[in-house]
Amino acid sequence: MGVLQLLAMVVMMVRQGTTNDISNKIIQFIETGLTADGCEGQVALAVGVVSGGKTILSRSFGKRDLEENKTVDSDTLFGIGSTTKAMTAIVTKKALDRLGYNWDTRISKMYSDFRLNETISDEVTFRDLFSHRTCVRRDDFWWSSGPETFDLEKLAEHMKDIKLYPNCEFRNTFKYNNLLYVYGSYIIEKLTGKSWSDHIQNEIFDQLGMTKSTTSFKKAQETGNWVKGYENVLGEFKPLQSDADKIIDLVGQAGSVHSTPGDMIKYMSYVLQNQDAFNDTFWTRTVDVPSYALVTLKLVDTRYPVQSDINAYSLGWGMGHYNGEEILSHGGTTFTTYSFVILSKSRDYGIFVSNTGSKRAREAVQLITWYIQDLLLGNEPWLNSTTYCTFPSPWMDKGTPKPDYDFLDGYISTENVTNLQEYTGTFTHQVFGEVHVSEQNNSLFLKYNMINCTLSKSAVNDTSFKCLAAVPWLIEDISWSKSQRELNVEYSNSKSVLSTDLTDDYEYSFVRSSSLTKLSVRALTVVLLLVLLIV
Repeated sequence: MGVLQLLAMVVMMVRQGTTNDISNKIIQFIETGLTADGCEGQVALAVGVVSGGKTILSRSFGKRDLEENKTVDSDTLFGIGSTTKAMTAIVTKKALDRLGYNWDTRISKMYSDFRLNETISDEVTFRDLFSHRTCVRRDDFWWSSGPETFDLEKLAEHMKDIKLYPNCEFRNTFKYNNLLYVYGSYIIEKLTGKSWSDHIQNEIFDQLGMTKSTTSFKKAQETGNWVKGYENVLGEFKPLQSDADKIIDLVGQAGSVHSTPGDMIKYMSYVLQNQDAFNDTFWTRTVDVPSYALVTLKLVDTRYPVQSDINAYSLGWGMGHYNGEEILSHGGTTFTTYSFVILSKSRDYGIFVSNTGSKRAREAVQLITWYIQDLLLGNEPWLNSTTYCTFPSPWMDKGTPKPDYDFLDGYISTENVTNLQEYTGTFTHQVFGEVHVSEQNNSLFLKYNMINCTLSKSAVNDTSFKCLAAVPWLIEDISWSKSQRELNVEYSNSKSVLSTDLTDDYEYSFVRSSSLTKLSVRALTVVLLLVLLIV
């Protein structure tokens, strides 16, 4: 054996030893955190790590189904949520290249039926849509209620009716919006004659050998091997609404891909190995991101040993730093999982982590990514299995934990309220369809497509109610106008598991259908009288 061959073998053995060492430390850190006393555990967790083109770790932990005691395996699918957006950006770039356009071509030039708010519609580009800089309001309330009022054709018809944020500067203000990824993908489908799902399947999954991944929750269910959703209620894991994740498929282009650690390693490796091809897509700063705009956990307080932030957005990626290293990152929420993906261009590593079952899911996932990054950067991790459980202590006061259920503080049951019938009826919105309020078992019951809830009334205000639904974070407050002609629904992203902007609080007015009918009859009567007088 020659000297060069011997040296190569030694280098390979050292690298293998380093890889194994990092892998073992990650596994020990996760497993200790999953089982430690006083540390809120996870039901299921997936980790994929690649560095320098080499897989460091591809593994899932925990149970995918607690009721049937089914353990996760290498093929178990986790919803990756909004980290889907970067995949959508990839297939969109490829389509634009084939059509002879680019990110900065005005969409109205390539698709004449494109419509957004009239003040910006003619100027909008795909870079604007996918960088969340259009100022179009984020109306997750629309799609999150279910398919009765939302589909692609209805989206295309009504996007022009969605209002803009006040005090928002087109192209200079970041306002996160799932619907713009859906609408942009709808336009690409019209231009290419090929669905978003087919683009993702053919141009990413098939090309990269991502044989386990699916483009929807429905397809993930069909495999029989996906993680079910749980929430931690007073220390006990309770199953989430079984069909909640079906809603994600309505905006699949923004967040419905399901994948495994092994497949995500293939995807991250592809992006890292094709940095030049995606330079104007992922590695170009497009819009500044204010500190409050993304709920991604940040380390900006100097009491922490390292600093981590996100200060800009490209197309499907947040741009920031970890301990001085420039990184791309993005989180993704479904009703079941929270996922996070990190890429380092200069250090050539990628990290994917996804979990389910934790009230502190975002925090848990990002703590794991920070620990892994320290190992990949050759630094002694500042976190350990103890501080993983106590974070942000000992660096900062953890604060007083909130009660598990303070949602209805100050609200009472509507039972025995004598005038319930005055609140019942069907209420209509131009875009969002109908809300039905009925009396059931001496209580008020609200139904809005897939959202069903019993209303609780304010103890001091007869027109203010709260909606305790299976997905309560989607509706914060219900109120009636004094005439009870209008039903006002407040949707609060700031208290939402889907939240990315702490300022996203909206109120929608649904008009009582019977009032509309009466008004229409009165108007018609007036017109007939005028006609008779003229004749």
